[in-house]
Amino acid sequence: MAAISETPSCSRVDSVDILRGLALLGMLVVHIQYYPTQGGLWSQRVNAMVEHLAEGKFYPIFACLFGIGFALQFERWGDRRRFARMYVRRLLALFGIALLLVAFTGFYVLIIYAAWGFALLAMRRCSNRVLLVAALVCGFLAPARQLAVWQLEKRTMTVAQANEKHKRQAATMRAARAEEQKVKKEGRFRRLMILRLRTAFRTRPCVYWPVYLPEDSMVMFIAGLYAVRRRMLQDPRGNRRLLLIVLIAGGVLGIAGEVIPYSWPPFRFTDRHAGMAYFSFRSAIFGSKLGLAYAVALLLLISYSERARRAAAVLGGAGRMSLTNYVMQLVMLETLFASHTFHLPLTRPAALISAFLFFALQLVFSRWWIARFRYGPMEWFWRSLTYARWQPIRYPPPARAAATA
Repeated sequence: MAAISETPSCSRVDSVDILRGLALLGMLVVHIQYYPTQGGLWSQRVNAMVEHLAEGKFYPIFACLFGIGFALQFERWGDRRRFARMYVRRLLALFGIALLLVAFTGFYVLIIYAAWGFALLAMRRCSNRVLLVAALVCGFLAPARQLAVWQLEKRTMTVAQANEKHKRQAATMRAARAEEQKVKKEGRFRRLMILRLRTAFRTRPCVYWPVYLPEDSMVMFIAGLYAVRRRMLQDPRGNRRLLLIVLIAGGVLGIAGEVIPYSWPPFRFTDRHAGMAYFSFRSAIFGSKLGLAYAVALLLLISYSERARRAAAVLGGAGRMSLTNYVMQLVMLETLFASHTFHLPLTRPAALISAFLFFALQLVFSRWWIARFRYGPMEWFWRSLTYARWQPIRYPPPARAAATA
């Protein structure tokens, strides 16, 4: 297994770390807007700005970058003996970290990423054409599923019965959230962790079976694998035409999705699943495209402007510790704004300012940490779980580094 050990400087792709930093900032701006408790005119304006410019735009980037990270491992170590075994252990370790994150914060997205990591392993030898077809199929699988369920319900129950079924499902979720809020107010953190883990495998979306269908997140994972295959991150200039196509198409579709009213066409769906099928199809056309345009625009900018690359390199430090910084963000949000102990009151403008201030602190901390250690704390923990033994975290002495170079 030692043959697959990777040094921190082994073929790092700086642009990947920069894009990870961008995704971290964007997700923090979105996540912190879940917690404000005070309204007002400026709160409405900030809410509208975040909704149109950030909501749903940075999750796809983060998912794509997870896929890129896995794909880079395929490229570097995929032909090595026992690579698949190490990779599976890495995903199982990520699943364990994800369970801890569910217990401490209630956020479950890493569970989904661990699941899609297995699917990506199965696809690593597929041709680029197969990858593109698979991405297209996965992209429209959600509206197809919603349409199929709608048609099935039409034939097996009345509209009133179908709507009542959805109301019961929504009521179950609301009851779980209400119970969680009650335990939070009681300040019993141990019970809260147990409750989150129990409900995660009973009522939470992380066990709702459609979540594990290869839909939006899998599209981003496949896109990440394709991007590494085409060396779009390693050689943006050589892929300028393709990146410009993604930038223009993503920008046009993304802006169209924000400009076209969400309620269009102007009629109400009497059947809830018919409405879900329509909005799922709308999301497949317009959703996440503007986020990809953001990422491609930054990638092209730093590839053609040395000044922009030096400025954006500030994000790279946070990106090298993306898992650590992501966990820090969620823990900070739950501790300061959701716990019964603190529960700081926030307006949306104050939340937006707080997001940028906290991210600035993360940039400083990341730069300090990386100058002294090989990996971020969570990255080191993940790596140690993968290899089932504590990994060295400090840089080797200069003499030893020269001897092993």
